[in-house]
Formats: sequence, structure tokens, C-alpha cells
Amino acid sequence: MTEVTGGLPGTLTPVSYDPSPHMTIEDFSDKLLLLRGLEGSVMWWLGDLLNFAQSKWGEKYTQALEDTGYEYDTLARASYMASRFPPDRRRAGLSFSHHREVADLPASEADSWLDRAETEGLSVHLLRKTRKMAALDSMAAGDPDAVDKSLKRFFKAIADNMRDTLDDVGTTSVSSAFEHDLPTGKRITIITKMRVD
Repeated sequence: MTEVTGGLPGTLTPVSYDPSPHMTIEDFSDKLLLLRGLEGSVMWWLGDLLNFAQSKWGEKYTQALEDTGYEYDTLARASYMASRFPPDRRRAGLSFSHHREVADLPASEADSWLDRAETEGLSVHLLRKTRKMAALDSMAAGDPDAVDKSLKRFFKAIADNMRDTLDDVGTTSVSSAFEHDLPTGKRITIITKMRVD
């Protein structure tokens, strides 16, 4: 994985960047890569930080909700993804969304799809479409368990999310929406509301 290093010479505020007038064209190119790397890494870093806090202090979301202003679902997704994909399985050349697209699969199958997305340069949309087509091909080839396997992965992902929520004692009420594309081409959406007293 490429390490993100360097800084942004000039004046940086939460809403602007005024580069140094001494910046060279080489510096410009380096800074573009730096910004691209930062943008693509924030959700991984957030997830890693939340998981660190959970293991060190038993605290995951309460402080983060207050300090970041992120919605609970954003924090939960970052935490889940960071735990689902340890750093050695993350692909620097693919987006967080690529990884999210295959997070419901067993590790070896997810890695295989990520390898394919990297090799073939698949966008998130094309990765999703290619997965759907492969599932339809599997059904057409006579795999009667294709829908059942897909639903089991979906409900396991929901259960994992709910378990993580229950582990966070500071959370009192959580709403989540889960979407899943079946091999038949239909989409299931489940909306949950949980209250912990």
C-alpha cells in the first residue's frame, strides 16, 4: 500500500487551499496525488480509529458521534469495513466503495472479486453488474442454492451490524437501512429500528 506522506505548503483552511507561490509543477503533481490519497483513505482511517477505541476503551460511537458530526450509519459502516478488511486485504487502487460492494462475501471470494476489479479496471457500478451477471449465470447453470446463499450473506451482515450496535452501550436508538441485490436481479431493502434501554 502506498504511504501518504508530505504536506500542503501554503495556507490551508477547512474550506480552502491557497498554495505557496513557490510551488513547482512537480510539487503540483505530488500534491494532487496526496489529496487523492487522503480522499480515498478517510473512511479506512475512521474505521481503524473506531476499532482501536473499541479495543482500548470499550468506546466506539458515543464520542465519535459527538466529535465528528457523522451519522451513526457512517461510523458503523467505517468500523465494519475496517474490521472486515484488515489493512493487508485492502486494495489501494480500489475505492472504499469497491470493498463495500463485496463485503458480504466470504474473504476468499471477496478477494477474488477485488482482484478482478483491479485487473479489469472495473468501476463500482461495473463490479456490481458483473457480480449480478455471475450470480444469474450460476442460477442458469442450475445452482438451486444461489438465492439462498445470497440471502444468508445478507442476513449475516445485518446480524453483524446489530451485534456491533448492541456492543456499544452508549447507543440508545439506532435506525439502519440495508440493501441487497438478489441473483434474480431484485433488490431487498430492510429498515431496522433498534432501541437499547
